[in-house]
Amino acid sequence: MTIKQIRYFITAYELQNIAKAADQLFVSRPVISRALSDLENEFGFSLFLRTGNGISPTEQGQEIYKLLKACSSTLEETIVRLREGYNQHTNHQVKLGVLNASGSWHYRQIINPFIQEYPDISVSVVGIQAEDTMRVLEDGSVDLAIAPILLDQDITPHIIHRQFLYDVEFVLCVPPGTHLERHDITVEECSNLPVAIYENLPPPLFAQNNKVLSTRKLDMIYMAVSQGFAYSVLPTELTAEHPELWTIPFNPAIKVQTYLLWNDLLPHGKAFSKLQSFICSMDLQPLRDRFAQAYHNPAEITA
Repeated sequence: MTIKQIRYFITAYELQNIAKAADQLFVSRPVISRALSDLENEFGFSLFLRTGNGISPTEQGQEIYKLLKACSSTLEETIVRLREGYNQHTNHQVKLGVLNASGSWHYRQIINPFIQEYPDISVSVVGIQAEDTMRVLEDGSVDLAIAPILLDQDITPHIIHRQFLYDVEFVLCVPPGTHLERHDITVEECSNLPVAIYENLPPPLFAQNNKVLSTRKLDMIYMAVSQGFAYSVLPTELTAEHPELWTIPFNPAIKVQTYLLWNDLLPHGKAFSKLQSFICSMDLQPLRDRFAQAYHNPAEITA
């Protein structure tokens, strides 16, 4: 039994409707149904009767609700108490998760300015992968994370909170000497190109069928493109400091929203609050745009 399952069960019980519970929790209906089914399998009895108008709790479900509701309240009170005690010991330490791909930019634009303003606070930077963001936030591996939210990630507002920071634009990296008819390209036009994949591609490029390389080593991506073996789709930040890479923007543009995320159920110290406020107060989008424009190197395209 997990905290999420308890939360899903209580919400479904109180609303007596899976669809309404899913809407309130900002998850899909199958997520709620699967959680209830897993609980029923674990307990060995039915919690609800399914009806045409929703769900109705069984006698066992009513008893479980009383138990879990009381446990949930006790858990929240305990977390508050632990947070207050935890704050006394963690006022000067905070762990920030950033994507390995964008760590250098974040350090220059966010972390270093923060350390200069708050030299008494120790910021531990943890490299993460986009698909692992929710896990490291839920298990407390990091206090805060700067990352996009992928389509298949399960976001529970009661647990994971978020603040939009900026958009990241993706471009097509092409081998030197490539001749295309336009100064931009659509996803459909590059669907048959041999592509080198770095970590996860943004939608709508997850279904790319012509992968010739999939790696988390950027040097291999750069080598494959520069030597003409493959094309690649990368965020502008990964192409900006490599002028040897020729890039083509997509039309329409492919952008992914990047957020500051944190787990509100975990205890956090004053260092967390200071870093959170510092990042949220920054206007990062203009910095991102200027960064991309300063280094953008469009390909030489001939008609």
